[in-house]
Amino acid sequence: MNKDIKDNIYKIFQIIFIVLALLVQNLVSYFNISMYLILILLLLLYKNNKNEKTNKFYLLFSILFSLFFTFGNNRGLELYESYNLPVSIYYICSFIGYYYLNKNILILIVKSLDDFNVNCNIYKNSISKNKFILILTIIGIILYLPYLLSFYPGIFCYDASVQFDQVLGISPYNNAHPILHTLIIKFFYSIGYSIFKSRNIGILFFTIFQMIFVSFTFANVIYICYKNKINKVFIGLLFIFYYLVPYNALYSITLYKDVLFSCCLLLFVLFLYDHDDNYSIIDKIKFIILSVLVFLLRTNGIIVIILFTITLFILNKKNLKNVIKLLFISIFISMSFRFYIVKILNIQDVDFIGSSLSIPLQNISYVVSNDGNISKEEYKKLNMYIDVSQIKTLYDKDFSDPIVNLMNSKSDNKFKDDKITFYKLWFNIGIKNINMYIKSYAYQTSGYWFHNYATNTFPIYDNIDMTGVTHKNLNIKFINEILEILMYLNRAFQHIFWSNALSIYIILFSMFYSILKNKKIYHIYPIVILWLILLLVTPVGYEFRYQYAIFISFPFILLTTLIKDNIKFEEKN
Repeated sequence: MNKDIKDNIYKIFQIIFIVLALLVQNLVSYFNISMYLILILLLLLYKNNKNEKTNKFYLLFSILFSLFFTFGNNRGLELYESYNLPVSIYYICSFIGYYYLNKNILILIVKSLDDFNVNCNIYKNSISKNKFILILTIIGIILYLPYLLSFYPGIFCYDASVQFDQVLGISPYNNAHPILHTLIIKFFYSIGYSIFKSRNIGILFFTIFQMIFVSFTFANVIYICYKNKINKVFIGLLFIFYYLVPYNALYSITLYKDVLFSCCLLLFVLFLYDHDDNYSIIDKIKFIILSVLVFLLRTNGIIVIILFTITLFILNKKNLKNVIKLLFISIFISMSFRFYIVKILNIQDVDFIGSSLSIPLQNISYVVSNDGNISKEEYKKLNMYIDVSQIKTLYDKDFSDPIVNLMNSKSDNKFKDDKITFYKLWFNIGIKNINMYIKSYAYQTSGYWFHNYATNTFPIYDNIDMTGVTHKNLNIKFINEILEILMYLNRAFQHIFWSNALSIYIILFSMFYSILKNKKIYHIYPIVILWLILLLVTPVGYEFRYQYAIFISFPFILLTTLIKDNIKFEEKN
């Protein structure tokens, strides 16, 4: 058979499965299907890359995105089940169709980017690094200030109120929240309170520190892009993203532990990108400090640093030996700090099963709540760990805390004594209820990997009272109205166009494109590792603050991925 005929038959085969995937997922209607068909036909005009190595990466990432789209759409699956249609058809058609669609989209984007240049070779580096970062940091603080005046002395969440009680000595220190973050709050609070004898001012001191740190972090991002000769248009877009988008302004004044952690992780990524392995003494000190901060400011940070170290060690690249050595030193320092600070402050070890069991508990709870296949013997064993009779009442498909707390509340819980039996039980129930496990996993995590989940609300709805702290709005009415409009527009954008998953889509694509072009990628690993941790242990199905580090990292990672050359300006300090 003629090769052209074979190619055309193969393209028709692809089109059929792509259309089937769109239909079975109920993502399109018959009214607009013609638009999708035109898009598909245009995509398939591009011939597949014949390079064997390249095709393997296209295969890998096409499969990955196809898994996201196939297993993330619980609503489509539920519709299928409601009509008693075979679920296998849904999975097969969706996966094959989306595989072909994603592969052709990747080919189209890569070919388009090959002729796209984010660099600008005409402007000169006339501003020194320190001056550039200082000016941008000050501008950022000024732009964030109206939000602080509206939510003076800061935006609080439940976690912050718990930490503040520890700062005041109302409750003892415990390890439910990173002790380093609590001590940083106490340090700045103590300075403000000792001078003004006001708890509001004490909190304000910490909020101002965090505003400065957030603005400083973003100034560093923009400077590195400027230093790498990225076009001024993109520099301007970065400025808008980091300093004018309400999300970042609001998070700069919110006492989430995630904010400082996310900024430190981003600075860590910047450092990895901007430095070669031959570090100076000052560079080594900076690297260790950033690594330790990432390690200590969030429980997830511990895993990020350890897994990043293991990953580099396994890769065993000669040019990363210094990085690996410094990471081992950082881990040692961090572990020593945790050990000694627990002893010195007599920090309580909270008896909490925690988010590490979120996924297994949600799997089992979904099966119990939907009368899945569980034997009487399995019910009996399960009751050793959790009160099964209450699961149906408390189970929330995308929030694990009710079930985790139920397990913690059982006075004769056997989990500490016999973890192996629990995991065997979880596995055996899963073998008989695979589809239910897939669905419950998607409910619990798909906000981080399926694009059709809108980013959740702003932190202002968490603005709860803290002991002795009074909220005030110090802005004039006109400024408040402007901020309300900006926040409304941001909220409308996030619900219509944006989702948590889109940030990681862009980062994963950047990694894919970097691999194709033989670019440096190990600076992206910590962000991807953080995302993988969320997929394994998240207690909430789509919490924006958990992936805030991913959100503020994707513009930098994307732009630096698209740089055509690595010529940098000579820095002026």
